[in-house]
Amino acid sequence: MEQEIRRATPDPEKRERRYLTLLTEMETSHEHGELPEPGFEPGNKKTGTSGGGYNNVVVWNIPPAATCPGASEWCLSVCYNGDDRPEIFERDKWRSNLQEFNTNPDSLAEILERQVEASEAPLAVRVHSSGDFFSEEYIKFWTKFVDEHPDVTFWAYTRSWAIPELRESLEELRSRENIQLFASWDETMEPAPEGWRISFVADGDIPVPEELPTNLTSCPEEFMEDMNCARCGFCLRNVGRGVLFHAH
Repeated sequence: MEQEIRRATPDPEKRERRYLTLLTEMETSHEHGELPEPGFEPGNKKTGTSGGGYNNVVVWNIPPAATCPGASEWCLSVCYNGDDRPEIFERDKWRSNLQEFNTNPDSLAEILERQVEASEAPLAVRVHSSGDFFSEEYIKFWTKFVDEHPDVTFWAYTRSWAIPELRESLEELRSRENIQLFASWDETMEPAPEGWRISFVADGDIPVPEELPTNLTSCPEEFMEDMNCARCGFCLRNVGRGVLFHAH
């Protein structure tokens, strides 16, 4: 019996609202008043906050769309970060994170370092539930941070591989043993780079292509109530397979 997906694919009306929200975000991501302290957020419902051998799971976010140079039009049309619920999608926090990187990356590194030190190990960090690797300098910032914390597990999904001038820096980041970096991909994009783990996003009832760049495993969190990233651990470990998500 085929399992039922827990979250419905966004309907056309919801897609339109999300798309318009993201367009506004692209225009206003650098506008802000008083902002909260930058830093990691506790894990969300999908990542979990602990489990599977990790005592702590945290998430790093920056504003969506404006920091996503490799996003396809399809991606922008379904992105869950276009949701306008402020109690769940903390855009001021994300703006604070981006501002701190843009104005004082050394201070940001110190803030994140203090959070790592205060976290009970083992620690896992999801880089970008919102946002993406938007510049070479930003990728190098994360490469240095990953290098300085070999006992921390990092994982991220990126479409910035589609930007030629960012590919080399991303390959350098991907080569680190304590980060799993996925090439996020949909059918409207050029083929994903060879050798990368793939995260393919399926769109509702549209059939998944028969030929994909790598073998894929369906994300169990999308089907099981008591599952999350920490408990599953598939994306956090170097298992050599890609993951299949569904737009939600």
